[in-house]
Amino acid sequence: CLMAARFLAYFAGGGMQPLLIMWLGKVTDPAKKGTFFGWSASANIFGGILSTLISGAVILACGVRGVFIAGGVLTLILLPLILIGMRWMPRNTKL
Repeated sequence: CLMAARFLAYFAGGGMQPLLIMWLGKVTDPAKKGTFFGWSASANIFGGILSTLISGAVILACGVRGVFIAGGVLTLILLPLILIGMRWMPRNTKL
């Protein structure tokens, strides 16, 4: 169970970021790409800081295994939301 949760957590970290960059490149107006990519990088850094703080709280409450289980569960929750969001976004509209 821990290995599956760990796989999902690493998949989210390593697989979703390139997809986001590719998607932003397709839907962003060339004149605004720098702004959107800057906001994306800033959100990524903020997420890393926030996840460190949350992981510390999860370790205190549930132990180290809890972090990997929470990462796997969050990935399972976020994947359908991302797919729904991708279907909702117009394909030919530039941001």
